[in-house]
Amino acid sequence: MSAPSIRSAHARSDASAHQDAYSPVARRTLTRDLSGRRLTVLLALLAVYIPTYLLYFTSSAPFSLAHAAAACGGRPVLDTRWSYNAAQAHDYLTACGAAGRAAVQHQQVADLVYVALYAGVLLASYAYLIRAGRLTGRAWRLCLALPLIVAGLDYLENAGIWTLLIRYPNTGVLTDRLWMVTATKLGLGYLSLGVLAVLALAAVSNRLRRRPRPTHREQS
Repeated sequence: MSAPSIRSAHARSDASAHQDAYSPVARRTLTRDLSGRRLTVLLALLAVYIPTYLLYFTSSAPFSLAHAAAACGGRPVLDTRWSYNAAQAHDYLTACGAAGRAAVQHQQVADLVYVALYAGVLLASYAYLIRAGRLTGRAWRLCLALPLIVAGLDYLENAGIWTLLIRYPNTGVLTDRLWMVTATKLGLGYLSLGVLAVLALAAVSNRLRRRPRPTHREQS
């Protein structure tokens, strides 16, 4: 075989390999592989998040929300309030006493860990649903920013509450602005759960639409 014929055969082979790499079967295999990795990450995060959630929200551990509320006479922590002003925050910290304020400090430390896990689980869930559901388009990818925004607001809120604890009894005018951070965090937090539900429905719907329909021969 002449040299040009050999080069032509190699070119055809390379073109065939290139087409195979981008064939529907290859794309589906790649999608399954990526989805599987995202699912593995999600399950690993959930294995840590679920017990952390139970300890933080439902137990009486020294760092839990329940313990912080009990130490402050049953008053909810500022993190969970939709609105409060400087006077209300000052009265809350005063009613907590030294022991209660120490319990709030422990709760704030635990909140740093919880927020990171919560954002990680949401982000991993979004990424998995977008990939597994083959959701294309910039709007779906922009959803990935929402858990990071919520986490950023939560950490900003934590910084504000730490400032109140350190400067007490001089809470100052900071509290008149801090409640807006808390309210925005809570609102976007609920929105992120709604987006998760929308992504799940869109992913299932898209997969059902793309499922190959049986031919007449397969049906018979």
